[in-house]
Amino acid sequence: MLSLRMAAMSLAVTISAPVKAAEIAAIERNIIMISGEIVKGDADKFATIVVTAPADTVVILSSGGGGIFESMMIGEAIRARHFATGIPNDATCASACGLIWLAGIPRYIGSTGRVGFHAAYVVKEGVASETGSGNAVVGAYLTNLGLSYEAIFYVTSAAPDNITWLHTADAKRIGIDAITVEKKTDETPAPPKVAQLPDGSPLEQKVMGLIVSYYALWSRDGTDVEALAQYYKDSVAFYGAVTSLAKIMDEKRKFSVRWPIRKYTVRTNTLFAKCSGACSITGVVEWDVASVERNAHSTGTANFVVKFDPASGRIIAEDGSVLASHSERLNATPQTSPPVASLPIPAAPQPVPQQPLPPAGGGWTPEQMTASGTSSFAAGRVDRTDYEKWFEALAPGPYQEGAMFWAENRSIKPTPTCNQANRQPLWIMGCSAGKAKLDNSDYRRRTDRNYWLGWNSV
Repeated sequence: MLSLRMAAMSLAVTISAPVKAAEIAAIERNIIMISGEIVKGDADKFATIVVTAPADTVVILSSGGGGIFESMMIGEAIRARHFATGIPNDATCASACGLIWLAGIPRYIGSTGRVGFHAAYVVKEGVASETGSGNAVVGAYLTNLGLSYEAIFYVTSAAPDNITWLHTADAKRIGIDAITVEKKTDETPAPPKVAQLPDGSPLEQKVMGLIVSYYALWSRDGTDVEALAQYYKDSVAFYGAVTSLAKIMDEKRKFSVRWPIRKYTVRTNTLFAKCSGACSITGVVEWDVASVERNAHSTGTANFVVKFDPASGRIIAEDGSVLASHSERLNATPQTSPPVASLPIPAAPQPVPQQPLPPAGGGWTPEQMTASGTSSFAAGRVDRTDYEKWFEALAPGPYQEGAMFWAENRSIKPTPTCNQANRQPLWIMGCSAGKAKLDNSDYRRRTDRNYWLGWNSV
C-alpha cells in the first residue's frame, strides 16, 4: 500500500486553501467531530483522539476541505478501525472532507447535508491547476477503500474551480453506499448512531465492531466485492480446512453474481466475543438476498464462529451453519440471462412437523432398559430423533450428500475435512451443516453413557 506520509513529503497537493487547523474533538463517548479546514498536523491530532475511541464510533464531518494527504491519512485511520462517518443535516463536506467521508463503514448523510468532490490540484503563482500525480494518489486511496473505477472517475472528474455534488441516483449508480438520515422538524437533529454492541473489553468491542462492519460491507449491492479481502488473512481456516484468500474471494464473487442484491443484519444481542491470544466471536446474522434476473428471493438466519488475529484485525478462521431459510419468487418478470455460478451458501431445509418419538422398548438391551428412566437417556433419544428429521427433510443433491458424508465418516481417524477442493460449494456447506448438527451430540455420546444408550435406542 502506498504510504501517504511518504507521498506527502514528495508532493505538495491541496484541494482548498486552509487558513487554520480543523476543530477535532470527541464530543461524546462514541462521536468525534471534525469541522473547519484540514491542515498539516490534523491527522496526528485525530490519531491521538482515536486511541481510546470505541468500535462503534461515528466521525461527524462539516468542512470545506483542506490538505489532501492529511485528509487521506485521517480516512485511512477511520477505515482501519471500521468507524462510521456522517454528515449532519444542513452541513457541507466538500473536497478533501469528502475523501474522509468515503472511508466510513457505514456512511451516513443527512437528507439536507451535502458532500462534493473535485480533482486534486496545485497552486502555482496564484493559479490552480489539476495534477495527474495527485489524482493518481487519490485513486490509489479510493481503490483501497474498495470503490469502483466508475466511482473513482466520478470523485476526481470535476475541475479545480468546480465541484460535483453527490446525488442519491449517482451514488446508487456508481456504488457509493450511504444511509440517509431524515431531518426532524420537531427537534434538533441528532447525529446518527450505530447499533449498540454488548459489553466487553476494548479488544472484544473492536472485534464485534469488525464483524458488524464486515456484514455491512457484504451488504453492498452488485458484484464488486473486492473490498472484502481486507478482512481476511492470506490463509484462513475456512469451514474446517486451510483455504487461500484467493479461493475465498472467488467464492464471494460467485455468490455476488448469483445474488447481486444483498442485505445482512447482525443480531447484536447474540454477539459474544472472547480474546485470549486470538479473538473468537460468535453470533447470528439474518440475510435477505435477491436476483431480479433469476426472479429469486431468499431470506433466513445463520450462526457464525469467526476468529480474528488481534494484531492485524483480520479473520484467521471462519465457520457456521444455516439455522433457517425461506426461498420464493420475486414479483418481477424474469429476464433471459446466461447461466451463473453455483450458489455457495445453500438454502437450509424447511422444518418438518413435530412427530412423537419412536415407541420405547422395541429391541432394547437390558442396559438400555435400565438407563431409560434417566434424563440423559431421554435427551439422547430426542436429539437423535431431531437429527433424523433434519436429515430426512434435506432435498436430494450435493447438500444432502455432504451431510451424509460427515455422518458416515466423522469417526474415521484422522477426522475428514468438509472443505475439499474437488467438491461443490453446496456439498461443502452440507457437510459443514451436518458437522454443526452432530458435534454437540457426538461429545455427549463420548462423555455420557446413558445419553449414548438413548441415542442408539432410536
